[in-house]
Amino acid sequence: MNHTLNRKIQKLTELRTDQPDFINALNHLSTFYKSNTPNDRRDLISKIEQNNLNINLQLLQAFELVQQQLNQIEESVSELKVCCDNLDNKLSSMRNVAGKIINEAQQLHETSEEVEMKKQIAKNFLDKFQLSQNEMDALNIYSSNLDIDKSFFLSLNHVHQIHNDCKLLFRTQYQRASLEIIDKMTELEQHAYERIRGWIRLQCQAYYQESPEITILFRTAFITLQDRPSFFNDCIDQLKTARCKALVNSFLCALTQGNKQNAAAPIDAHAHDTLRYVGDILAWIHQGVASESDLINALFGPSSLSAQSIIEPNNQQLNPQFSSLILDPDQRIGSIQLVLTILSRCFEDVCRPFSDRMEQIIQILITNTEIIILWQLWHLLDFYFNILIFTSNQSNLSMKLNSNSNSNSNSNSN
Repeated sequence: MNHTLNRKIQKLTELRTDQPDFINALNHLSTFYKSNTPNDRRDLISKIEQNNLNINLQLLQAFELVQQQLNQIEESVSELKVCCDNLDNKLSSMRNVAGKIINEAQQLHETSEEVEMKKQIAKNFLDKFQLSQNEMDALNIYSSNLDIDKSFFLSLNHVHQIHNDCKLLFRTQYQRASLEIIDKMTELEQHAYERIRGWIRLQCQAYYQESPEITILFRTAFITLQDRPSFFNDCIDQLKTARCKALVNSFLCALTQGNKQNAAAPIDAHAHDTLRYVGDILAWIHQGVASESDLINALFGPSSLSAQSIIEPNNQQLNPQFSSLILDPDQRIGSIQLVLTILSRCFEDVCRPFSDRMEQIIQILITNTEIIILWQLWHLLDFYFNILIFTSNQSNLSMKLNSNSNSNSNSNSN
C-alpha cells in the first residue's frame, strides 16, 4: 500500500507542469471541468471519455463529407478513365486510319509525279508533232481567202518538220500514232500547196505589167511549191504567159507608140532608115532581155533562192527553220536551165513581129540589091546574136537572130 502510494507520489513529483502539452491539456480540461467536487472527480474519467467520444464523432462526421467528396472524385476519375480509354481506342483507330491515309497520300504523290511527267511528255509530244492554234490559223486551209503571209510559210515548214520527224517515230513502237500524224500532215500539206498555187496564180496578174514588183513572199511561194512539180510547173506556165504578154505589149507599144516617159518616138517612125530601124529594134530587145533576165533571176536565180530571201515576219531576221526549203546548188529550182527556159518562153511571141519585119526588110534589100546595107545588117545581127547568146543560151530569140543573120549572109553571097 505504501509502496503504491509512494509510487504515485513520485510520479506526481516527477510530472512537469511547465510543459506546453500539459498546459494545453489543463486549458482544455477547464472547458468542461467547472468544479472540483468529489462527484466531479469521480466522473472526470467518464467525462473525458465522453468528450473524446464527441470529438471522434465530430471527426467522423467531418470525414464522412470527405468520404463523399472522395467518392465523387473516384466516380469522376472512373468516368475520366473511361473517356481516356475511349480516346485511346479512338486514337489507335485514327492512327491506323492516318497510317493508311499517309500511305495513300504517298502513293498519290508518286502517282501525281508520274502523271505530271506523263503530262509533260504528252505536252512535248504535242508541241513536236502537232501544230499550235496560231499555226493552224496561219495556214487557214479551209478558208476561201487566198491571202498568204510569212507566218503561213513558217507554219508550213513546221508541217514539213513534223512529217520528217514522224518517219523517225515510225521506227519505234508508236507506228499507229506516226501513221495518223503523217496522214494529217499530208492532208495539211496538200491543202497548203493548193492554196499557194491559187495565191501564185492570183499574184501572176500583177506580172502582166511591164515592171512588176518582186516580193519575198512570191519567191518563197515558188521555193515552197517545188515539192509539188505539177503545181510548180502550172505556176511557171502562168508566169510565162503573163510575162510573154507583157513583153509583146511593151514591144508593140515601142514599135507603134514609142515611150511616153522619155518622149521617144515610135521605132516604126524610122522604118525608112533600115540600119537605124533594125538597130533600134535590136537595142530594145537587148534591153528587154537584160531587164527580163534580171527579173527572172531575181525570182529563180540561185542568189534569189538563198536563205537570205526568207525572213521572219516580225524582226526581219534569218529564219533557220526555212533551211529545209533551200535545195542543194545542183537541185535549186533557180538553176540556169530553168531561168533560160522561162526567158526563152517570154520572148517567143516577141520573135514573131520581129521576124516578120526582118523578113520584109531583107526581102526589100534583096529586091533592091542593097548589098552594102545587107552586109552591114548582117554584122549588126551577128553582133547582137553574140551578145544575146550568152544571155539566152540558144533561146528562140537568139536562134531567130542567127537564122536572120544566116539568111542575110546567104543573100550577100548570092
